[in-house]
Amino acid sequence: MPLALRTISFALEVGYGLPQAFQQGAAAVREPLRSELMRLVWDFESGTSLEDGLRSLGARLRIPELRLVTVAFAVQHRSGGSMKSILDACCDSMRAQFQLQRDLQVQTAQARLSAKIVTLLPLGLFLAIAVLSPAYMAPFLGSPMGVVLLIVALLLDLAGVLVVRRILDLDQEAV
Repeated sequence: MPLALRTISFALEVGYGLPQAFQQGAAAVREPLRSELMRLVWDFESGTSLEDGLRSLGARLRIPELRLVTVAFAVQHRSGGSMKSILDACCDSMRAQFQLQRDLQVQTAQARLSAKIVTLLPLGLFLAIAVLSPAYMAPFLGSPMGVVLLIVALLLDLAGVLVVRRILDLDQEAV
């Protein structure tokens, strides 16, 4: 999307009209965005207003960042002024948000790996001991207290995984 916006911005700067600028933007990107931008151009050429065309594009693509572009286009189109500056600002904002999401994924990679280890290590250790030394595990599995402790350990393991996932989900939602 940022590439399409940057291309549309350059096309507007050199004097293209909106439909031609969106055609240039469509030519610069891959599917499915290309066909959606071409559909927007077709909507413009068939008499659809800029606001309605952008609104329907946003509804079809469901890209949250596109809502910002739609509102900015509508306001700028009504009030007049440079569409290029608005497009450049939207493009920079999108790039910054994408970079922030990538950085967050890198920063949380250790926590995701820890969640996997917390899940698999106790289970792997239990299975390894059960296979390598069944006599060692027999008293544990043979008594009711041992089975209860095993169930408690599994529940605590599951709780740890859920807590780590919840923390990671909160980090992703914050962006």
